[in-house]
Amino acid sequence: MRMLDNKDAIRLLRSEVERVGGQSAWARRERIDRTLLNRVLCGQKPPTEKIIRALELCNVYALNGPEDRRNGRVDSDPSNQQHCNGGLES
Repeated sequence: MRMLDNKDAIRLLRSEVERVGGQSAWARRERIDRTLLNRVLCGQKPPTEKIIRALELCNVYALNGPEDRRNGRVDSDPSNQQHCNGGLES
């Protein structure tokens, strides 16, 4: 799985928007408000969950390391962990 940050997601979004012919076309196709799409592309808002899903990505929260586990920031029960079905494999 390759990890992307918001900047990477926005670059991918710009590429997809350009590929389909512009913001209005992409927003219509994905049923996302065009003004929201524009705000994300202009950096005024972070990509929303709906935009992330439209790009076939998913949200993943990365922890800093062992100190997070010691401080109880990791759920060690695998039955409580949710997995992403739409992530990119590298």
